[in-house]
Amino acid sequence: MNIAHSTSMEYRLVRRAQIICLANQGVALKDIEEAGYGQTRTIRTWIEPLRPVPGN
Repeated sequence: MNIAHSTSMEYRLVRRAQIICLANQGVALKDIEEAGYGQTRTIRTWIEPLRPVPGN
């Protein structure tokens, strides 16, 4: 994908994927927020549904 010709929706999806990858690698949400990726509250709504439920 040529980032120069990407739509804002494509940009947001790529950004969200980057955030999910960072969180999956164990980077703290606070650190992700401080790096400029967005607010912890918003990021948490993307990450929590992807986390495994204990006992399943």
